[in-house]
Amino acid sequence: MLSFQIISLIVYLGLSAVILCHSMWLRGRVGQIRFDGQGKQQSFLTLVVFILGGIYLISSTGMLRYGLFIIAFIVHYFVTRFYVGTKGIKYGTRFYSFDQIRSYRGYDDTNEISLYLYGKTNDIYLRPRMSYHSSTIRPILDQAGIESTNDPEDITEHGAVN
Repeated sequence: MLSFQIISLIVYLGLSAVILCHSMWLRGRVGQIRFDGQGKQQSFLTLVVFILGGIYLISSTGMLRYGLFIIAFIVHYFVTRFYVGTKGIKYGTRFYSFDQIRSYRGYDDTNEISLYLYGKTNDIYLRPRMSYHSSTIRPILDQAGIESTNDPEDITEHGAVN
């Protein structure tokens, strides 16, 4: 059992380091950051890190397990952040250039935005920080050549999107 714990600890720490380095590299690829916030993507690699960390946390004792909990939190925080920059979008463990995005949909009275990609059925859901107002986010996407799918008939008399 001890060797299994050591192996899972080594793999956990190694994968955590790889994921953090990859996330920071992707952040650099977006160029100058225009706005950022929390995304919802959980990649397979991130889930593996949590499972391996969980195995070690359940089967171990001592102060090391609390350190592993902090590492898991840091990995989760940095990987689920998205950044919209001058060259594209870092979302989770992926980078999307603006030409991969077909359109976006903004939601009234919020900063939340869904991005629709070419060739993908799933959309990317972005929740920018509250310090960014939707009035500044939408022109940035329009300037990048991404069209809005908000149609006037989609909005009710109260301003809510159907």
